[in-house]
Amino acid sequence: MNTRASSKRGAIEPAKRQASKRARPASWEEVRANQTSSDDDSDDGSGADELELRLFLAKTMRADLWPLSQTPPARSVALDRAGPWGAAASGVVIQDCEESAKGKGVFVTRPIGSGSFVGLYVGEVCTQRMRNLRHYDRQGLHAPTVYEQRDLDARMARLDSLSADQGKPAGGSHNGGAYVFSLLPEASEAVEKHLETAANDELLSCIDAEDPSRSSWGRYTDDH
Repeated sequence: MNTRASSKRGAIEPAKRQASKRARPASWEEVRANQTSSDDDSDDGSGADELELRLFLAKTMRADLWPLSQTPPARSVALDRAGPWGAAASGVVIQDCEESAKGKGVFVTRPIGSGSFVGLYVGEVCTQRMRNLRHYDRQGLHAPTVYEQRDLDARMARLDSLSADQGKPAGGSHNGGAYVFSLLPEASEAVEKHLETAANDELLSCIDAEDPSRSSWGRYTDDH
């Protein structure tokens, strides 16, 4: 009797686990498809939004492969304006745009085929929180820590002390993220809402090339 009961439980429990595993949604689309407002009027879809966020964060970890045969250069080499990654070596020149309001821009000095690797976009790698503290509405964010505020104050003083010839960003320290290159894939409204108020200091969000002393000529490109 006990043997049969034990054997029966042993047959049923794996089946339950397998059924549970099969029922677990594998994607955000599947969750959305299974949701109906008639099931529970109080359901706001937060479960689907949470899964979507997890899938989004997982996607950000899939870095693109370096496209060239040589290894990526050290930061000091990448920022050397006269070096192999400088504007001249990359076949571009930095000069004033025809419309003075646009400031300086990148202009090619030789034919460059579509899809070609032109150069590096080097700058300060920022977390989502730092990007928001620097450039965007802070509503929903925790107040800056002492260390964050110290860095923010130093940044403002550094950028606002520059002249146009020294590469001062348009708008100075209040440039609205004009020099930000996003590292994140396209996100839905639900994920964007979370990211804009995230206190996550580990999610690398962007490359900020506003500071000419910490960025490459790529900061002058206008297609970020």
